[in-house]
Amino acid sequence: MAEKKSLEEILVEKKLITKDQLAQAQAEAKKLKVPLRKALLSLGMVKDSDMIAVYEQQMKVPFVNLNS
Repeated sequence: MAEKKSLEEILVEKKLITKDQLAQAQAEAKKLKVPLRKALLSLGMVKDSDMIAVYEQQMKVPFVNLNS
């Protein structure tokens, strides 16, 4: 079975962020003591829809919108 890729690997692999942006977001997350996802969103580096797509790929589970 293939090893699950990390959030960071997928974001860089999909070219949603650069390695430099990742480092900046990781530093911000550590400084504010928040998850990386929250730092990426608050810095405007990724959109919610990007994060959903990354989580779909990482967890191999499709997103289901229960609001529609």
